[in-house]
Amino acid sequence: MGTRSRAADYLIIGAGCSGLSLAVHLIESGACARGKRIVIVDPRTSFERDRTWCSFHVMRHPFERAISQRWSRWTVRARGRSIERSSRAHSYEHVPADAFYALALEKIRAAGDAIELRLGERVDVLEERDREGHVVARTDRGELGAKLAFDSRPSLAATTEPGEVRLLQHFVGHVVRAPTDAFDPDVATLMDFDVTQERGIHFMYVLPFDAKTALVEATWFTRAVHADDATYTGAIEAYLRERHHVGVCEVVHRERGVLPMTTERLLVRAPGARRVYRIGLAGGLAKPSTGYAFLAIQRFSRALAAKLGRAREDEAPEPPLVRPRRSERLDRIFVGYLDRHPEGAPGVLFDLFDRVPADVVARFLSDAGTVADDLRVMKAMPALPLVAEAARRPTRWLRR
Repeated sequence: MGTRSRAADYLIIGAGCSGLSLAVHLIESGACARGKRIVIVDPRTSFERDRTWCSFHVMRHPFERAISQRWSRWTVRARGRSIERSSRAHSYEHVPADAFYALALEKIRAAGDAIELRLGERVDVLEERDREGHVVARTDRGELGAKLAFDSRPSLAATTEPGEVRLLQHFVGHVVRAPTDAFDPDVATLMDFDVTQERGIHFMYVLPFDAKTALVEATWFTRAVHADDATYTGAIEAYLRERHHVGVCEVVHRERGVLPMTTERLLVRAPGARRVYRIGLAGGLAKPSTGYAFLAIQRFSRALAAKLGRAREDEAPEPPLVRPRRSERLDRIFVGYLDRHPEGAPGVLFDLFDRVPADVVARFLSDAGTVADDLRVMKAMPALPLVAEAARRPTRWLRR
């Protein structure tokens, strides 16, 4: 895809959601038309359906043709209660990875020789040479040079900083086909906490594609990934029996994931770095309190591409904000609360959907809300524990 080059204006390390999204936004911002050369490097050799991205519809983005399903109604369960909410303005949308990859690659192919996609190649060392105005990537095939690099490789430190909290949202999902009608295809189950909570904060997540087919995920919030495949599979099978009254189902697809939920600040540009930007999960683009990342990646990629388009030839511009500062602050407080009060999580999250209008919740969870939206959400939360958590977590790290 494109001809090989020894140097580039932009080197993107990783051809996942964040890397391909940035490439597409660069194309749409006119980078290739301005003569910029982009190289994308990834050790994968093919693109498979390896995951799912979901989000509320709060903004337009270049991958809307990859949306395979929308739900305007959703339900949440906890404490023996169930609520259903709906939104015409902010439907819940599902993007399967294979459709995303196909659309991204279509857009990249259309850019011609301006973009070089190098699959089956691993970056081992990334060296910044700011005085010389470039970076050098050492790969298992040689060296690559570029003016700027965008690195999506994982970057969480092995240990957590004192006073900070790092939870993990880990899950396994099965796309199942039931022998009989078992699902309401018009209603997504975003969180069902009426399952055992013995091993941490645990809920089930169901996206029904038709009456017999659904993605069913078993999800935990814990400090470490303690579940093996049998634990996730057992939780899914038990849930299908008990909630949907079906026995053996055909499993047509499997996916799994681990997302950081941390009070630590994941910087897009590390201290001292100028020409290397961390993107995707490495740059903190997954919302710490929920794990939602798809729209944050689109919003950030669009803003970064615009900044690069306005920059001087030799300039490495400051990265855009990942999310509003007030959202960062609220996420930090809430993750601390979840760590300190895991038994309260099901009730708090149920109350969020129960007491706050659906449109407000959708915007809030998507970092697209107003100050008024934030205030409505805060009123629905338990005041004293969250105030106490806020007092434990200073705001100085939010200052740029």
